[in-house]
Amino acid sequence: MQISFWHLCSIMVLHVVNEVLTCSLSCTCKWKNGKRTAECSNKTLTAIPETIDPDTQVLDFSDNNLGELTKELFVKKQLVNLQRLYLSKCRINTVHTDTFKGLTNLVEMDLSSNFLESVPTLAFSNCPSLMKLTLSSNPIKDVKRLAFNHLSYLNTLELSGCEIADIEEGAFQGLHSLEWLHLSSNKLKTIHSPQTLPKTLKGIELQKNFWTCDCHIQEFRDWLSSFQVTLSHDPECHAPLRLKNNLVKNIPKEELACLPEVQPTTLYLELTEGKNVSLLCHIHAVPEAAVSWWFDGQLLQNNTSIAPGMRLIYFIEEGSENKKSELFISNANVEDNGTYVCHAENAAGSAQSNFTIKIVLKEEPIVIIVSFPIEYLMFAVIGVAVILILVLFIVIACLIRCHKKKKRQLKRNQTKEVSLHLQQNQNGTNTEKTWGKRNT
Repeated sequence: MQISFWHLCSIMVLHVVNEVLTCSLSCTCKWKNGKRTAECSNKTLTAIPETIDPDTQVLDFSDNNLGELTKELFVKKQLVNLQRLYLSKCRINTVHTDTFKGLTNLVEMDLSSNFLESVPTLAFSNCPSLMKLTLSSNPIKDVKRLAFNHLSYLNTLELSGCEIADIEEGAFQGLHSLEWLHLSSNKLKTIHSPQTLPKTLKGIELQKNFWTCDCHIQEFRDWLSSFQVTLSHDPECHAPLRLKNNLVKNIPKEELACLPEVQPTTLYLELTEGKNVSLLCHIHAVPEAAVSWWFDGQLLQNNTSIAPGMRLIYFIEEGSENKKSELFISNANVEDNGTYVCHAENAAGSAQSNFTIKIVLKEEPIVIIVSFPIEYLMFAVIGVAVILILVLFIVIACLIRCHKKKKRQLKRNQTKEVSLHLQQNQNGTNTEKTWGKRNT
């Protein structure tokens, strides 16, 4: 009996010694809630100790300084039997794709309060049995499509206290078992496609976001109204100011308005007096905006006459949420100079487009009339007359001279002909005398 007692004591001592030897001096290893647990939190450790028992099922390594989770980290530490892993406040900024390789039994993981800027989607593919995932208080800006696609058994997802401003359509696709979703204290203004939220949800936290109650939140508002489970805190409008602190689901649909967008914002036109012009204004607004035209601070009506001979045919409208309004001005004149305003307004507020018109006057032909004193005119006439007389005298003198020259030339020619005739007669007489002598 005594030997058995000492034998039992020896076994107990050896067991305790074995527990101590197989656990790091920085950690506390014990059985807790029926699980072999290693508690290493708040020890300023930069790496997971090598001496932790491979049979450890729960590892609490929170509030240390890991920085980076390297490739096959838990395979190398022989900790593939982990079922729960707590790594909050470990300054983690990078998670390798194969960090969690081998952790097929892991059902709970806490990565909250680290420096992760995105969801490490591919790393979670090594944890197919995960049922609870905590990523709260990380600077995650958005949730991409299929971010958790490998976690079909995930029941609880905590994303509170991040900086999430956008959730893409299909972000939660593949989460067939998700029942609890925590999205409070983020920067969400709306969820563009509420169908992205799993239909299996039993509870969701959405409070303390920047919900903007305008036309972009209508689908989300309808989803909230149809959600069957009572929320612990219903989301409230953060903007616009007129709806601030009102419950999103209680806002009437017509109040969920977006400020009208008007094109063009400004336009400058120059046209000639008497011409016709049309001003075209494009308006996009949800809900539909009421459109009016103004000139010099006065509201214009259809068939408005502002000045004699000028008529405004105002205005022709087409469409509803996408609308165009056209103002016609016929026979424009200088009194139409100024700015015409296309004004669009709905519950969200108003916007306007300014059309500035400048009328250019018609230019009349320029006739220059030069007047001279009568004395100058008389002197001019006399001068012209004198010049004409001189020219006439010169012409007559030239004609007389030419006539005399022609007459002298004719006389010379006659004289030459007479002389030539006389000479020919004398030559003939001499010839006859010579022939007479020869015959004798």
